[in-house]
Amino acid sequence: MRQAQVPVILKFWNEGSSTVFLGDLNATPDSPEMKLISKAGMLDAWIEAGVGPGFTDASTNPVKRIDWIWTSPDLETSAIEVIQTQASDQMPVLAELYLAPQKPRMWIDKDHESIKGLDISCSQKMLGNLTIIYLIIKFKSIL
Repeated sequence: MRQAQVPVILKFWNEGSSTVFLGDLNATPDSPEMKLISKAGMLDAWIEAGVGPGFTDASTNPVKRIDWIWTSPDLETSAIEVIQTQASDQMPVLAELYLAPQKPRMWIDKDHESIKGLDISCSQKMLGNLTIIYLIIKFKSIL
């Protein structure tokens, strides 16, 4: 993620509710990009519920945190963890989120094959020769 991309993402978010922005952002916690996202009002799920440094890169010897889960303020993170695996060059992050202050309204089945209560949109931008894909996941209220 580059600093010039952050305003585009934040404009797309438009401070909407029930929003999750996640992915391999190739930015560390002290980077200007992550500080801009935080300043805009999104919550860092790792800060909310994580234990330890949350290192995900590289999977063989993790020494930095570059994979992120950001949420809109109306969502709460009840648990978050880095999954220890070498299936990729980086380790995945798994979080349990819910609409605050209610009990969880979204769930992933035990095999992680189906996700209920989500509205997923994707946007693609070109920056020179680089294709940037943004995935925005919004929670639907399941009552």
